[in-house]
Amino acid sequence: VNPRLRPRNHLMVQRSRIISVTVAALLVVLLGCMPVETASENNPPSCDKDSANGEAKNIVWSVSDENKTYRLGDVFSAWFLQFWSWDKLLGDYTKIFPNSVAHLYLAEVGEPKYATRNLTALLKVLDRKDKEESYRRAKEDELVIHVRLGDVLTDPEFTDLGKSMETLWNQEEGFLNFDAYVKSNYNKAEFEVLIRRIPQQEMKKINKCVIVGGNHLTMQDNENRNKEYIDLLTTYLEGLNCEVSFYSSQNPDSDLMFMASAHWFIGAMGGFAQIAAACVNARRGWGHAIYDYFNGEISSYNDGRLSDEDFDKYSEEYVDWSKVDYDPKNFKS
Repeated sequence: VNPRLRPRNHLMVQRSRIISVTVAALLVVLLGCMPVETASENNPPSCDKDSANGEAKNIVWSVSDENKTYRLGDVFSAWFLQFWSWDKLLGDYTKIFPNSVAHLYLAEVGEPKYATRNLTALLKVLDRKDKEESYRRAKEDELVIHVRLGDVLTDPEFTDLGKSMETLWNQEEGFLNFDAYVKSNYNKAEFEVLIRRIPQQEMKKINKCVIVGGNHLTMQDNENRNKEYIDLLTTYLEGLNCEVSFYSSQNPDSDLMFMASAHWFIGAMGGFAQIAAACVNARRGWGHAIYDYFNGEISSYNDGRLSDEDFDKYSEEYVDWSKVDYDPKNFKS
């Protein structure tokens, strides 16, 4: 059995440790908002728009130099409803991020009981935006790969800065972080596992790889590790006879629209990649989005690798495909 596919229940102790130690630092540094325990209806996590043009410019779980966050992944998972009323959440996104994917998603679901990972509503929003606006679409010969830059590569809280990026890339364990629960990127060993899940006849059609990522964190320490990781991944993909390019529109909605149009997609761990992966599977067919077993946020109820125990324990982390009502014909290549 591949050690990287071991059951997830061993992570519960680590999960508790990580959350209890780092939650305040994570929310303050990464999200530009107060710790969870001090957030409330009258004093919620911050959420603001880009000062120049009102666009949702900050990548999910990132913060601009003005501490303004967008956090589409948290909207999709209904995380904000722990702190805000529905009227507050919808009202703020309507005012601060008008016509963004997050705003339109909330408007589409209509009420809180339908707000948690409602893929049907999200796809309606994306299909509608695709028809009304011009977005880059992935081509059939492109493998789209999302990477998470910033904290997971540069912050000593999450990764071993005593090891070079090359060492982490070549180690046997398939992640670049202390624990797989941390929303991480994959290293060479894990990419080899994931890419083998693309059928050989389909892989032969792929001759281009597009890496998608953005880093808008204010923290500049160890910034070189982002480039080192991209360089190592690029070299690996070139060894697969892929022409490699990097794409970031600096707008999370535009990046999502591109990733969600992919024919084949590999997503890093995290809520932003979850959304893109779910859309790809809905539009292109189950299995066209490739992800690791650990990433409960990307996978779903339908993941055949889940045990019955894991299915019950982690059900709230997954998209429930039994409730997804979508016709792939709505999205025309």
